[in-house]
Amino acid sequence: MRAEHTLDARRKRSIDLDLETLDSITARRSDLKDASGVCGPVSTYSSQQLCHRWYRSVLAFSDHVARRFIETVPDAETVLDPFVGTGTTCVEAKFLGRNSIGIDAVPFFVLATRVKTDWSPDAASLQAVAGEVLETARKGARWLSQSIPEDATWSDLTPRAWELWGEYLKLPSVAPVRFLSPRVYVESTLLREAIVELAPFELRSHLQLCATKSLVRGSRVGFGPEIGFGIPPADFDTFRFFWKNVEEMACDLRVLNDVRAPRTRVVLADSRDLSENLANDSVDLVVTSPPYPVDKDYTRQARIELVFLSQVKSLGDLRAIKTNMLRASTRQIYSGDNDSRFVEGLPEIRRIVSRIQARTSRDSDTSGFAKMYPRLVEEYFGGLYRHLTGLRPKLRRRARCIYVLGDSRSFKRVYIRTPEIFGRLARMAGYEVTGMQLLRIRRSTTLRKPLREVAVFLRAHRDS
Repeated sequence: MRAEHTLDARRKRSIDLDLETLDSITARRSDLKDASGVCGPVSTYSSQQLCHRWYRSVLAFSDHVARRFIETVPDAETVLDPFVGTGTTCVEAKFLGRNSIGIDAVPFFVLATRVKTDWSPDAASLQAVAGEVLETARKGARWLSQSIPEDATWSDLTPRAWELWGEYLKLPSVAPVRFLSPRVYVESTLLREAIVELAPFELRSHLQLCATKSLVRGSRVGFGPEIGFGIPPADFDTFRFFWKNVEEMACDLRVLNDVRAPRTRVVLADSRDLSENLANDSVDLVVTSPPYPVDKDYTRQARIELVFLSQVKSLGDLRAIKTNMLRASTRQIYSGDNDSRFVEGLPEIRRIVSRIQARTSRDSDTSGFAKMYPRLVEEYFGGLYRHLTGLRPKLRRRARCIYVLGDSRSFKRVYIRTPEIFGRLARMAGYEVTGMQLLRIRRSTTLRKPLREVAVFLRAHRDS
C-alpha cells in the first residue's frame, strides 16, 4: 500500500516511505547522526538540503521554485529538465515521486546530477570505503607539507617540489592554474587515485564528487555572477573536508536508502537536438531554467571540476562541449553556427541587434567581443527556437512546460526582455503561452539596473 508521508510539510505526497521508518527518522537523533555526531535530526536542518548539498552550483536553479512548479502539475508522471545543470529539478522530482530526465552538455554537470539522484549506495559501505581512501591518500601525502607549504602558489614551487610531485602538478593548458592551490590539488589528486584503486564501481562517482567538492572549496575561487579570483580559506584541510563531505552524504543516504524512489535518467547531450535522446510522447512536464543571454561562459563555472576529473584535457575537448551548448557567451560563437537562421527577420531581434550596433558605433568600440554581440543574440534566440521545435514531439498531449528566464543588459546596455521574446518564439514553434509569473527582481552586475526573472508557462498544441 502506498503510504503518503513526507520528509517535511512541503514534501507531502512526495515519497513512498515506510511509516515506521519515517517515524524513527524524525523522532530519533541517532538515525541521522554519524559516528562523529556531525549530522543532526531532520528538525535541525532543512530537509531541502538532502542531496542538494552534495554539490551546488552558484548558478543552480532554486530547489524551492523547482519543487513548487512540479507540484502544480500533480498528474505529471515524467518531468524533464533539458538544461539540468547540477540536478535541482531531477532531485526535487524524485522527492515528489516523479520519474525524471535531465539533459546537459557539460560532463561534470551530468555526473553531479547522476550522483545526486542515485540513492542506492549503502551509507555504512560508503563511509568504510572512504575511510580506506582517506588513509591511503594521507600516507601518500605524508611528506607533502615539507616541499609544498600551505600558502604556496605555482610560482613558489621549488625544483624539489617538482621532482617529488611533478606527476600530480602537470596540468593541461586549459586548467585554471591561477585559481588552484598546488598543495590542495596534489592532496585531491591523491584522493582521486585512491578512489579509483579502492572504491567499487557503485561508490566511485559518489566519492569522486566528494573529492571534487574538496578541491573547489580549497581553491582560490570567488563565486559571483561570474567565477573570479578569490581568497582561499585559512588553514584548509583537504582530507578533513573530504571526510565531512562523505559524512554529509552518508547521513542523507541513511534516510534515502529506505525510499522506494522513481526512476531518473541523466543524458549528456545538446538540448537543442533531442531527436536521439528522448522518445516521442514521453514527457508530461518540463521545468527548467536555460542559460540567460548575459555573455556568461558556463563552462568556466565548472572548469576546475572538468580538468580534475579528466573530462577536459585540451582546447579541443572544451570546444566539443561548447559546440553542444546553447550559445550564451561570445566565447561560444563558432564560424559554423547557424541557429540565427531561425530568427532572421523577427522584429524583436532586429530591433535589439540594431540598438547594439548603434551603441557599438557610438562608443567607437572596435573590440572583437562587441562585434560579436549581435550575432550572439541571434544565435541565442535561434537556439531556443530550435530547442522548442525539437521538444514538441516529445511532449504528451496534455504536457505543460515551465521555463525560468531572465532579462539582460549585458550587450552595450541594451535591454533584452528575454521572457517576452521567448514567448514569441514559443508561439512560432506551436505552443500556447498560458501565462507569465514574475519570480524576482535582480540587479545587473555593473549597471545595478533592475532585471526580471520570469517563469513562462507553455502548453504545446498537438494535432492528435
